[in-house]
Amino acid sequence: FYLEINYSQYGAEAENPMEETFDYQLTYKLSPIWSIIYYREPTSPQEITTGYQKMTLKAGFSFW
Repeated sequence: FYLEINYSQYGAEAENPMEETFDYQLTYKLSPIWSIIYYREPTSPQEITTGYQKMTLKAGFSFW
């Protein structure tokens, strides 16, 4: 299990807490080759105030 958290601040002086966000990615390795990845982030700075987020769920395949 792997968790990545990123802090984003839109604008040079984001005094408004609505312009700050945490993006995160959860990765669960099913095997050395297969993994499931869930990623969440706002699509643009304007999306932060509306509450809409981009959510991505993907399966990864790798040759290690």
